[in-house]
Amino acid sequence: MVAVASSPYAGELAVVGQFVVLGNLTGNLGGTFPGSEAAVQWGPIGDPTGAWPTPSSATAIATQSGRQFLDANFGSVRGLHGGDQFGIILQQMAVTRMTYVGPPAVFQFDRIAEGIGALYTGSSIKFGNIVYFINRQGVFATDGVTVQPIGENKTNNYLAALFYTGNSFVRTGVDQLKNLIYWGISTSSSAASGGYVDHLLVYHVLEKRFTHASQTLTCFVESGPISYQPNSPGIQAFSTLNVMGFFNGAAGIALISSGEVEPQPGGCALINGIKPVIASSGTAPTIGVQVGSRDDQATTVSYSSTTTPTSRTGFADFRSDARFHRARVYIAGNFDKAQGLEIDATPTGGM
Repeated sequence: MVAVASSPYAGELAVVGQFVVLGNLTGNLGGTFPGSEAAVQWGPIGDPTGAWPTPSSATAIATQSGRQFLDANFGSVRGLHGGDQFGIILQQMAVTRMTYVGPPAVFQFDRIAEGIGALYTGSSIKFGNIVYFINRQGVFATDGVTVQPIGENKTNNYLAALFYTGNSFVRTGVDQLKNLIYWGISTSSSAASGGYVDHLLVYHVLEKRFTHASQTLTCFVESGPISYQPNSPGIQAFSTLNVMGFFNGAAGIALISSGEVEPQPGGCALINGIKPVIASSGTAPTIGVQVGSRDDQATTVSYSSTTTPTSRTGFADFRSDARFHRARVYIAGNFDKAQGLEIDATPTGGM
């Protein structure tokens, strides 16, 4: 760690081009400046350890160092992510791109979204050229040009219910080996005040799918470049006891719920069996299946008891007669892919 003279205290840091940039400034501003939490400041070009001159001074102009106050109505800077060509600034309710244009302005600031931002510190992360972030509205991604929602309604509703009603504690990490983004969220007052998270929302970048898990930790530790760590286990984390561990424990029980289907449109169908298509390269996992049925989508789904697929056919046998059906599949043990379901249904009549 190198101390840099005259730089402000800040909550966010990034490298944009040849500049070290700080955001959410909290001190050493050379006076009292309202809105400093919504400001960014950058040091001299190409000199990450050099002293930071006073903004607008002759030295600052000569070294292209400067400061920019963003609109404080959009809240504090809660995320700052760098790049070779531009940086991305996440306020609580806005997303801004800062692009190097050279002196005298040095950087151009373009707000690309309003009403959407990173509500909490630690709730955003960059993976590749995309910045991913969450708030109470859902999950979003930005490439510095546009902001796109990536959480479906069910995911966004689930995420909104996770946040503690006070000020949640959020931490984010990336597993580059598995293309996973982790958001850790405190869901209780004890977790938020204790500085740890107790629930994870996980996003697979390539497959564009979400899952979740219960896990207590204080922060993530990301591995270095994959080329330098060919045997790396991937992302790591610290527990509340300050012990570092890996996400390589025994697999839990996976629960996969299908969408609802109407095998005979306008009529009833008898579900004779459901065959989960589960790929496993090792010891076969233990699988259980339930079928959920109802005649009217305004009524509650009624689920059967859990049935194990037979070894001869791979089907879990049922005798469920209704208009609408869905399935739950429980998988205990290691498996590679859960690819889908085969349904054996027989039309039984009209409604």
